[in-house]
Parts: sequence; C-alpha cells; structure tokens
Amino acid sequence: MKNVIWLVIIGYGIYYFIKKNKKETPEEIEAQRLLQEERESNERGRLIELQKERESFIKSLEDKNERFYFSYSFVSENSPLYLIHGVNNEVISESKTTLKELYAKGFCLFQADKTGKSAQMNDFNFLIHVKTT
Repeated sequence: MKNVIWLVIIGYGIYYFIKKNKKETPEEIEAQRLLQEERESNERGRLIELQKERESFIKSLEDKNERFYFSYSFVSENSPLYLIHGVNNEVISESKTTLKELYAKGFCLFQADKTGKSAQMNDFNFLIHVKTT
C-alpha cells in the first residue's frame, strides 16, 4: 500500500514537472498574443463607452434648472464646486466648476449648508444648492 501511495505521488510530481516545463509552439504563442490583444481592445472599447456614458450623464445633470454641488472648502466665489449625483449622492469630480461660472450661466445661490461638526477651516465642507433665476 505504501508503494502505491509513493508511486502516485512520484507520478503526479513527474506529470506536474513535464506540464510546467512544456515549451510552447510559435502557433500557441501567437494565439495567446492575439487573444491578449483582443482582450485589451475590448477593454479599451468598454472604457471609452463608459466615459461617453458618464459625459452624457453629466451633461444631462448640467441641463437641469436646479443643481446640488459639493465643495471641500467654500471660502469664495472661486472655490471649486463638484456636481452631486442625485440618486446615489456621489460627488462627480469631472464636473468641477465655480460659483462665478454658475452666476455667468444664470444661476443664483439658493442655499449653502455646512457639513461636519468642527468649526475648523479645513472642515468647512459645503452642500451648495443653486437654481436658475
């Protein structure tokens, strides 16, 4: 019985060693390269498609007459503001703007709510509510 177990272990070791050290043919190498290129191409296409969807979504949010923005530090009209996704409250970093730019587009500041519990300047995060006039 011991001999059978040792024979199985040695057989598996030889099989694993041969399989691991098997040289690939040029055809196999070329097939793997083509498969990898196809995967990368599909991934690039998917990323481009997602980027286009995101840009169109941001544009649809920017077409609304009432918007909510987030500011990490709202200290002047030139402080950066980021649009907030209305469904999941995600801050959309690609939509960076300022209050001055929004004023130029015909928006007015409706409400500014400070978030956080600290009175320190670095904790002055704001939710900015703007509407068209």
